[in-house]
Amino acid sequence: MTRSANIFLGLFTAGTYVAVAMVQPSPKDSRAEQINGYRKWSLVTPEAVYMAPWVAALCRATPEYDNNNPHVQTFFRVFVNQKGQSAMKAKNPLFPVGSVIVKEKFEVTSKSGKVKKPTNQEKPNLLTVMVKREEGFSPKNGNWEYFTADGQANPNSPELSTKHCQSCHLGQKDKDYTFRSYGPGKRVASSLQSLLLQYPKRGC
Repeated sequence: MTRSANIFLGLFTAGTYVAVAMVQPSPKDSRAEQINGYRKWSLVTPEAVYMAPWVAALCRATPEYDNNNPHVQTFFRVFVNQKGQSAMKAKNPLFPVGSVIVKEKFEVTSKSGKVKKPTNQEKPNLLTVMVKREEGFSPKNGNWEYFTADGQANPNSPELSTKHCQSCHLGQKDKDYTFRSYGPGKRVASSLQSLLLQYPKRGC
C-alpha cells in the first residue's frame, strides 16, 4: 500500500470515529427521569403555601440569604408520586423505595403589599426533590437522595451541595425525614409558626 493510501485510510478511520462519537446520544440524567411529568402526580398542597424567608434561603440550589428586596415573598407547592401517596397521608410514615417528593418554589414580587399566590399554570423558580432510594444508599439520611432542579425540571449540577437539605431533615427521623407541615388542616398552624419564627422577639 502506498504512503498516500495509508494517509487516506488513517484520515478516513479517524473521521469515522469522530462521526460516531458525535452521533452517540449523551447519557440521560436519571434524576430528570425521576421527576418527569411530576405535575401529573398527586398535589399535596391544594393551593400555594407561604414560605418563611429563612426557609426559602435554605431551599435555594446554593444556600444563601438575601433580604435586600423586602417585596419578595416565597410560596411553594408539593407533589408526590403514586408510590409515596399513602405514606404522605400516614401519621407515622414510612416511604417505600421509589417514592419521590417534589417541592415547587415560587418567588413573588409585590410592592403594594398584596401578593397574588401563583397559579397552577405558572412556572416555579426552583424545584427541591427527595427520592427514597434502596437500603444502604445513605443510612444516616434515611436513604433519601436530595437534589434541586430549575423551573423547567432540569436537574442542577450534582456537584452542588445538598448537605443543608440533609441537616434540616435529620430532625424529622420519626416522620421518615419529612416535615409534611403543609397538608390540608396544617397550613394555618404552619403559617403561624412561620410568623413566630420571623419575629421571635415580638411574641404573640
